[in-house]
Amino acid sequence: PDSNSADANGDWIWEFIVLSTGGSISNLHAQDNHYEDWISVGTISPPDSDGDGVRNGLDECPSTQSGTSVDSSGCAASQLDDDGDGVTNDMDQCPDTQDGDEVDSTGCTILPDSDNDGVEDSADQCPDTPAGESVDSTGCSASQRDSDNDGVNDADDQCPGHDDNVDVDNDGTPDGCDSLIDSDGDGVADSQDQCPGHDDNADSDNDGTPDGCDSLTDSDGDGVEDSQDQCDGHNDNSDSDGDGIPDGCDSTDDSTPSEPDENNGSGENVPDTPVTDDSNSDGNSNEESQNKSVSMPLLIGIGVGVIGLLVVVVVAVLMLRGGNKPPEQPMRGLL
Repeated sequence: PDSNSADANGDWIWEFIVLSTGGSISNLHAQDNHYEDWISVGTISPPDSDGDGVRNGLDECPSTQSGTSVDSSGCAASQLDDDGDGVTNDMDQCPDTQDGDEVDSTGCTILPDSDNDGVEDSADQCPDTPAGESVDSTGCSASQRDSDNDGVNDADDQCPGHDDNVDVDNDGTPDGCDSLIDSDGDGVADSQDQCPGHDDNADSDNDGTPDGCDSLTDSDGDGVEDSQDQCDGHNDNSDSDGDGIPDGCDSTDDSTPSEPDENNGSGENVPDTPVTDDSNSDGNSNEESQNKSVSMPLLIGIGVGVIGLLVVVVVAVLMLRGGNKPPEQPMRGLL
């Protein structure tokens, strides 16, 4: 120290050293007069300006903070940058960054991310994510995904996990999320519909088969289809008087003979003549209608009378021609 020759730079690494037994040294060429100074090495310690345990001459980091652990070169992790990325070792999360890579504050290479969604371009399956939308690990947002492959993106999907386009009953709710799929709108689910395409609740004849699928809709149970029923609510097959009008809708039943007329002294059951208004526009009676009202027994009686009268006439004529005694043969032949 204090020598401009032996330790010119003061780093305690001498440029030269002369060993001596203690005698005088002569004929030495030196640049100063301190070359003959002697020291006792055992009585002094090498200088360590930052007190890190590595003497100044060997300390590559002479300003290490007191108390910080250092390596053999006298440097702490906060003073080293092994991969040369500009981030000291104590902050570097990527200590092996390749030369030339641009790094972030953690010492890791900044990967290109064109849409700034946090997923590097090489792994980004949706490189044009709208700003501000959250993405998954593939770099896709809900508006860019279609998880159920129904052609509707997840952000707008009405029925996730199902095809939004399948709506059998056209009620606006996809079948996959529809609590009641009712194609014919009768309130009965298609899976339980007795008569698809028709109202299961319409059963006019209460036979358990909806009208839309009923081969015979017969409300009054007479075996006649309602659309052809002559007398609704009654048996079309019941026609006591045979007039073509079912009894249930017949205002006049001609099948039962009337009681004897109180003004008629006979006990014969003379059928009542149906009362009809057959007057024409001139006020005259319609004789054809009156003739039709004559009963069959009366016609038979009249016919028998006429035949008897003819027999009497024939017999009388024969008697006049052949004397008082009528011939037996002709009479027998006639009778």
